[in-house]
This record gives sequence, structure tokens and C-alpha cells, in this order.
Amino acid sequence: MSTTVHTVSQMADISHIDIDRTFEAWINTSLERSPDLAKKINTVYQINIRQQPNSVSTWVLDLSKGSGALYREAKNDIKCSITLDGNDLMEAINNTNHLRKLFVERKMTLKGTRVALEKLQQFWVEANNCNKNFGLITKSLDVKPVVGNRVDNFDFTSNGFKSDIIFHTLKNRMHEEKDIVRKLTGIMQFDITKDDTKSVWTIDFTKPLGDNVYRGTSLEKPVCILSMDDEDFAKMMVNKFNPQKAFMMGKMKVKGQILSIYKLFTVWVEAAFKKKRAPEVPFIEEILFKSDLIPGLKSEIMVFRLIQRFVKYPQLCEEVGGFYHFDITKDGKVVSKWKLDFTANKICGVFTRLPIESHLVSDPL
Repeated sequence: MSTTVHTVSQMADISHIDIDRTFEAWINTSLERSPDLAKKINTVYQINIRQQPNSVSTWVLDLSKGSGALYREAKNDIKCSITLDGNDLMEAINNTNHLRKLFVERKMTLKGTRVALEKLQQFWVEANNCNKNFGLITKSLDVKPVVGNRVDNFDFTSNGFKSDIIFHTLKNRMHEEKDIVRKLTGIMQFDITKDDTKSVWTIDFTKPLGDNVYRGTSLEKPVCILSMDDEDFAKMMVNKFNPQKAFMMGKMKVKGQILSIYKLFTVWVEAAFKKKRAPEVPFIEEILFKSDLIPGLKSEIMVFRLIQRFVKYPQLCEEVGGFYHFDITKDGKVVSKWKLDFTANKICGVFTRLPIESHLVSDPL
């Protein structure tokens, strides 16, 4: 299967492009190629990208320390926030338009100072300069998702939120268990907090499967907005914390139709636990509540991606067998360790987080 790589100058038609992945690749490559760029800006930006169907994806570009970082979570120290359409963003990346012009033409809204916008424009120009030969679209970005069949494969970096794993599990499971969706209606927004950071998710039952669970807010008004701590929400969705009790204790706040939240919980628990249609949940739960997720590592998410795949192929336990150790490194240092055991049960390989100081050695195959 051949892979087509598009350069910036070739991107006239972007209808087939995953805008979020393209933006992430472009920013991260810019920061990697020009590590001193962030020091010139010294500002934290929130970038809201309007996309179809009626959704907004939120990114934070932190140029206030180190070589800069891009992640998908809200922060309290945002100095400037911009909102623009995905097509206009791609024009800015394509260097056929620029942020200042988009603002003047009212194609982009700004919350913050013009000084901050000018600094972001400076960053954009220098990023374009260091990315002149950057092939933006690789094989994963070149495939147009099939509407109603777009299953998220956990391809993102951990920000430490356990609820992120819950939402991706919900998204993939809804795709396979259509009965869950048939019983629910409306748009639900979830404002999840961890320490001083907020992560926003939307479940939109007016959209096709595959498009109905996404990070960010909907352009349409939700029927309810839930606000809850990350740990409490994750416990609630694995049936360890009753939502009515959470509400009475003030740990769950809901604006709008609270019955929608109760119904979502009831339908999900019935499918996942009573009818056992989500066999991956116990294995995911085991990891989520025995240790915290390590921010900044894609491998943290890959573990859950593998679990969802393993449960579909229980024969792997017999065919593969044995156990394996993984030392995950970043910048030349071991930052996490895992053990994968195919002998623990007949359903799924079991992941266990190991202490960094452990020195286990697997038997040779």
C-alpha cells in the first residue's frame, strides 16, 4: 500500500485532511526544529478550531517555558485565546493567509491583547520558515474517515486525565453496541477537572457513530453540562461511585437535564457490567485506579489501545503465551515500565505497571 506525502504547497484541497493531527504535527515539528522559538514569545495560548460536524477542538500552545509544548487541555493561565475555522487554520499553516489578516477580516475571534496576537503571528512566521520542506500529511493524515465508522485508536499523548480513557472507551464501545446509542438523545457536555486543569468532552447523540464523542465543545447548545473531578468521574463510569450519591455530596454538578446523565450512566452500566458487553473495562479499571497516568507519554495511551484490541482476540492468550517486559524511554531515560502477561487469564493479556527501579528479566523465547 503506497503512502502519499503532501508538501505544504500542495495543500489546496483539505477536505480529506485530519486538521487536528496536521496542526499537532506542524506545531511539534516547529518546536523541535527551533527550540529557542518559545523564549521569544513567552505566552500561553488557547487555540479553538471550529470543525464539522458542529464541533470545536481546543488546544493549548504553551510558549511560556522551556522549548514550548502543545497539549489538549484547558489551563487557568491562558493569556490569549483565538477561535477560527479549520479551513482558515490550514491556510495559515499553508502560508496562504496569516493570523493578523484573519483577525482583520473577522474570520478569527480574539480574547486577549493585540500584543499577544502579534507575538503569535511572529511565532507563526518563524514556524513557517523552519517548516518550508515539512511534509505535513503522512499516511495517517491522508485517509479521509468514513462517516459513522470513525473509531478513535487512542492516538494521543497522555495528559494525566483518567477520564480521557473513559471517553475513548465509550466512543469505541458505542460504535460496536448500537443499542446504547438508540436509548439516548441530545448533546451532553462534560467539564472534567484535575487539580487546576480542565478537560472538556462532548457526547453528541444527534451525530453518527464515530463522530459523536469528541474532545471540546459543540457549537449547538447541550441539554446538560456536567462538572466533576477526574478521579470521581472515572470511578462513576466504572460503577464504583453512584451518580445520585455523587450529586447529593456535591461532587457532581449538572446544569440542565440531570436525568440525561442518569440515563447515560444507567445504559452504560447495563451494557458494560450487567450484560458484560465491554469486556475490556475490568482490565482498564485495574490500571486506572492502581496508579496515576504519566503525562506526556503516548505509551500510556497505547496500553489501553492494546487492551481494546486484545479482548477482541482472546486466542492470543493461547497462541502468544508467556509474559513480556517493556522499558519505556524518553530523552534517553527510562520513564515507565510495564509487564504484559498472557498467562493470567483466557480473555486478554494483562498489563501491570512496574516500579521504575525494578530489574526483571524475561525468559528467552
